[in-house]
Amino acid sequence: CDVVMEQQTVQATLATFRKKFIASFQLSLTSELLYRAEMVMKSAAVEQILSLAANIEGISGLISGTITSEGSLQDLQKLSATIKLSELQLDIFGQQVENSKEIDVMVTPQKITVNSLELKGK
Repeated sequence: CDVVMEQQTVQATLATFRKKFIASFQLSLTSELLYRAEMVMKSAAVEQILSLAANIEGISGLISGTITSEGSLQDLQKLSATIKLSELQLDIFGQQVENSKEIDVMVTPQKITVNSLELKGK
């Protein structure tokens, strides 16, 4: 984990699982508390990523893509996140699912916009 502070901005980067999962966070130390967070996954094991947050069993697979969020921590109604996944292969309690084209989703506190989502089971 690398942490750098310069010009009223704190930046942190965490690379783990042989750099198949990289998370970065940038926070402006001003009154607006502007931030940008990004997770980049390159054929990362879903179960390893899930283990960072909770002990979840029965879900495994691979994921590639980017999840980006930005906004102001002073106004949570203006937060947004963009999810772009080129690869999603999941085994959920024995049911296999994968994407057949890129997943593209935009999330705000007010709505979820699905620009592209096509999953197929095996």
